[in-house]
Amino acid sequence: MYEVILVSNQKGIKAHTTGNPIARLHNMSLDMGVKTIDTFDFSIRNDNPASYAIEEKKTLVLVKNLKTGEIVFEGPVDTQNSTQADITERRYTAADAMIYLRDSLLMPKSFVGKPSELLRFIINRHNSLVEPEKQFAVGTVEIDTYIAYG
Repeated sequence: MYEVILVSNQKGIKAHTTGNPIARLHNMSLDMGVKTIDTFDFSIRNDNPASYAIEEKKTLVLVKNLKTGEIVFEGPVDTQNSTQADITERRYTAADAMIYLRDSLLMPKSFVGKPSELLRFIINRHNSLVEPEKQFAVGTVEIDTYIAYG
């Protein structure tokens, strides 16, 4: 069982949950890949209370596994895939938060140093070019401890 929460303007609304027949998404598909950006496709009916909270590139989608409590997907609504013939339901694709890296540009540069330093450089450069909600934080980078570089 999964719950889907849409976050828009810092307010979360349940778009898909158990026990509420109106707050349901349809045709949900979570595609997770190794060398691709994960995506979550879904359809939402116009009578779903969350349907009017969706703004492309702004609304954040959280997919939560109710058994484990784990957030298995987090990312912004990327595109609306509906046609004008879809008057009762709209189809959307959300992309993993990694898609925010497309919003910044990294110029070619030569680098000498540890992999963790390169990662921090890339993330700091990205963060300096985008809005706060599109920024990343670098946590523990362990690659330097496993391989000797130099």
